[in-house]
Amino acid sequence: MPTYLFTVDGYDEVKHGLALLPGIPASSWELPAISAIRQDTEVELRLPGGMRHLTRIETYCMRVPLDNSSQPTGKDVRALIVLSKNFNKEKIPLGTEVWLPDGASVS
Repeated sequence: MPTYLFTVDGYDEVKHGLALLPGIPASSWELPAISAIRQDTEVELRLPGGMRHLTRIETYCMRVPLDNSSQPTGKDVRALIVLSKNFNKEKIPLGTEVWLPDGASVS
């Protein structure tokens, strides 16, 4: 069964590509399908208009909110999925759902 990860509500342009926000909350990391996510894991993008695209995770990074003194708050930590530089904001509109397809593969 496919696993819903999140709905894109923003982006961060990072060194290796486009990071999709809000990312995967730490509270979900222990779920078996999510704990198996690695670089090159296949994900499905479900665009608001109904189109679907399969692609692979280029890499991932962490988003750790900081308090006013630049110290980690420990709250709302998330893993951000980064797609290759072939993707941009126009190709992945806000509202796009990110899913792990059934039997997601790593090549």
